[in-house]
Amino acid sequence: MSHIEKWVKPLSRYYLDYQAWRCSKPVYGCKLAPGYVRNITQTIPDLARHGWLIVHLQRRDRFSGAISLAVAQQTGIFNRAGKDSANESISQIRISPEKFLSILSYWINLEQRERQALIDVPHLQVYYEDDLADPTTWNAAAERIFSALGLEPVPVHSRVKKLWNQPYSRIITNYQELVDAVLHSDYADCLAGDLKNI
Repeated sequence: MSHIEKWVKPLSRYYLDYQAWRCSKPVYGCKLAPGYVRNITQTIPDLARHGWLIVHLQRRDRFSGAISLAVAQQTGIFNRAGKDSANESISQIRISPEKFLSILSYWINLEQRERQALIDVPHLQVYYEDDLADPTTWNAAAERIFSALGLEPVPVHSRVKKLWNQPYSRIITNYQELVDAVLHSDYADCLAGDLKNI
């Protein structure tokens, strides 16, 4: 890390302005999350005030998001770039209900901090389920962002593949136990209707 980076990194906007200045592309982007910056509720409004476009990526399905995080934490595999996930398999795993409820609570807390950071902040909303889960929707989602940036749209692709070729309900041996734990917790509203009726 250079001397200037040591000085500006704790001051998120200055660090990002510096990185954008160093970038040879017409725009510079990065991922910010509550765990990445010191105070996201101050950083996001500050970036927006200084001309940064804020794109908020969110999952509607909190339960599935927390399941995905729980499996990633247990396996140590968070993404697969440039690999064909169709050939990947995983041994079945068990996740304790207590650990899962803790992860779900953490997920909801992060979501609440993100929402707080976005109060009165102009931003584009992108939903995983609508815009990213199906690769056929990627270009339409990207075109909204390109348009907001004043750029001509170009086709988009990703080297990152889905992690597993089977549903989490088959990977997690006690999946129903996790559903039941959530159903009988303060987080029951996180379950989609079809899961509540299993």
